[in-house]
Amino acid sequence: MFVLVVDDNLLSCTRLLSQLQRAGWQAAAVGLGAAGPSLARQRRPAAIVVNLAPTTRDATLFIRALKAEPDLAEIPVLGFCGHREKSRREAAMAAGCEQVVSNSAVSTELSTLVQALITRAPA
Repeated sequence: MFVLVVDDNLLSCTRLLSQLQRAGWQAAAVGLGAAGPSLARQRRPAAIVVNLAPTTRDATLFIRALKAEPDLAEIPVLGFCGHREKSRREAAMAAGCEQVVSNSAVSTELSTLVQALITRAPA
């Protein structure tokens, strides 16, 4: 299954892609620009992992745009940010993110989190 990672941080992207690929997932990464929804349309990922603390754009705008497209709205989104960033978590959930976890959870349990998210997603 294919997982799309959306993150403006190259180091973070590299780590997440490596973690997913080691666990057997096909994965690709894009920044928060127009390429994210475009690649999601092309590849139809089983899940999308979004860094909610990007350096260049507001991740909630990306999530809202994704969820506004009928063909993409059903793709489950896993967001991550610092464990103390309550307002960022709430904004992501309001935008349509299915789950928001801490950076530490993503760094240690990404594959498990993605699998659980896909399992819970409506068919």
